[in-house]
Amino acid sequence: MTKIEKLRKIVERGQWNKVDGTRVDVFSASAIVAVHNALSPEHKVSYEAMPVAKMAVMAFKMLKK
Repeated sequence: MTKIEKLRKIVERGQWNKVDGTRVDVFSASAIVAVHNALSPEHKVSYEAMPVAKMAVMAFKMLKK
């Protein structure tokens, strides 16, 4: 199961879980998934390669704009 699939499950269930050893809450998971859905296929590959914590930081920065 990929990181994005795990994050989608967190959003679906509405309960935090660990992804690659990092605790992820529903709010952060939904922000990461929303940004991932909006990215182009080329950018999705590099976004998915980031650690989950960095994905969250990037997601919140992108959602602010």
